[in-house]
Amino acid sequence: MLVLRHIVPAAAIESGLAAGSLGFTDAAIDTLVGEYSAEPGVRELARAVTAICRGVRRLDTSAKRPSITRRKLDTWFGAADRRT
Repeated sequence: MLVLRHIVPAAAIESGLAAGSLGFTDAAIDTLVGEYSAEPGVRELARAVTAICRGVRRLDTSAKRPSITRRKLDTWFGAADRRT
């Protein structure tokens, strides 16, 4: 998947995290692509992933590889802008 191979590692490094330090569930990726990205393109998706990486960096977590789930997306960033 393009998101996991390219966008997530680049966003993690840009945010000060190690490239493989985050895990995303398939449901979280589907939610990001379908509901948190306002335009059908890579730039908006990259912005959303970078915001998630910055949020994870701010958290004081003891998990070595935090997993991003759909529920965490809704909790951290509020209800998604539902595309119609």
